[in-house]
Amino acid sequence: MNELLLHKNTAKQINNLLKNPPQALLIVGLSGSGKQAVARYIASKIMRIKMDELESQPFYTQVNKPEGKQDIPIDTVRQAIRNLSLKSKKFRIVHVKQAHLLNQESQNTLLKIMEEPPKKTVFILAVPSKSHVLPTIVSRTQAIQILPVTISQARNYFGGKYKTEQINSAWNLSRGQAGLMTALLAESTQHQLKIAVDSAKLFLKMNRYERLIYLDKISGDKPRFAIFLDALNRLLAALSTSAIKGDNNSQIRKIIAARRMVGRAQDGLEKNTSSKLLSLELALKLPL
Repeated sequence: MNELLLHKNTAKQINNLLKNPPQALLIVGLSGSGKQAVARYIASKIMRIKMDELESQPFYTQVNKPEGKQDIPIDTVRQAIRNLSLKSKKFRIVHVKQAHLLNQESQNTLLKIMEEPPKKTVFILAVPSKSHVLPTIVSRTQAIQILPVTISQARNYFGGKYKTEQINSAWNLSRGQAGLMTALLAESTQHQLKIAVDSAKLFLKMNRYERLIYLDKISGDKPRFAIFLDALNRLLAALSTSAIKGDNNSQIRKIIAARRMVGRAQDGLEKNTSSKLLSLELALKLPL
């Protein structure tokens, strides 16, 4: 398990699961928790190959949101199911990377195959929370909760490779979510949430007009807007910690008000409030 930075309880869950893999697994973790890395790790162990060999295997199938789509449509799920018609004496893995983006039809279609799965087939679904998929899907899966790691774990894991100040900063911004922390330290250009954090930093430096233009560009893509709001909220939380240490009461009040506004935008997006209206309020009224 040295390949991954994991909370000890999460690592224990994974070790126990690998002794007798279930046919359906639900990996639950917040954005940036590293749940996709955990999914790939489990898949590689079940298939008895290295993680970097997964994509070259015909019996490892990833289900992703198609470019330009707001969700994962039924045709994408059907294609993954068709791949299961290939006969194999080895384990087959179907990895749904963002199962919370499966639409209702897609979830129902996936549920049917999960009710009577082919032999030696393991479904791995990654979600931010169990509430994002149908209760019937949850009941068919074994869940693993990706818990945030402690700052001491992060220092032990990354020590020698990065400076303590860098590790502390990445931990504060990620709040112990190992995937985001790793991306921040490595200055990754691939991790979606890391990219969104960089965008949030630039956003706070923009004037109102620039903010309007930027949010108008991204708010039409709901998943992208949701990731940006998550990143902005994390950045504000880190700024709050710094302001408290500096005893800057005026800045603390502004940050608290800003976090409340971002939180309302996140709630509104969950309730399908117009993303354009949410972004307009954010651009014009964010008190920072």
